Amino acid sequence: MEEFESLQQLYERLVEVTQNELELKNDLLPYQPDVVDYIVEQITHMNSVINNPKTKDRWKPFTIEQHKIEIERFSYLINTYLRTRVKKIEANAPQLIKLLRTDMDRGLKFLSPLEAKYLDRYSGSIDTFIKNIIKDMPENMQQFRLANIKKMDKTEYAFVQGLTEATIEDGDAEIRLEPGVCRILTVSTIVDLLEKGSRQFKLI
Repeated sequence: MEEFESLQQLYERLVEVTQNELELKNDLLPYQPDVVDYIVEQITHMNSVINNPKTKDRWKPFTIEQHKIEIERFSYLINTYLRTRVKKIEANAPQLIKLLRTDMDRGLKFLSPLEAKYLDRYSGSIDTFIKNIIKDMPENMQQFRLANIKKMDKTEYAFVQGLTEATIEDGDAEIRLEPGVCRILTVSTIVDLLEKGSRQFKLI
């Protein structure tokens, strides 16, 4: 579990996590519970504190406004992160359904429990919608299931910036990472490394 020594350190980590998710437009990255769940808990807690009548009696208005601004700053990033992931979940629904069915443990590294429930409901609604459309078609055309759609097999690339010195394998090539230096990696390698908890680079 990640630990943070200051609020600023936590904010910077959230910026990194959100930026990674935004930069990799087509692929869902592993969910970051240590960052996201912790911040959501803190936002909920701080909102309850600020809205408590006793707090308004004890704290100065300026102090309350400072805390509200801090909450808004974190809330904006969290909302951006979660909205981006929902779009990716919808776009990658067939592959994610298959992953959950074949390797539940790995699937739940990519999805939070709530996201997994959303995926189930989303895929069910799509299947029901399509079923109603094709029910009058010939029988051999009525077997559509969202989970049966296959993703095109193509290699995609993305830019990363090194955070530490490291040598990583990207297919048959060895890529040397250095702090502040940009490199190009295949998306499959990026996702694999982030799934393993790598903090050697960030997406740019």
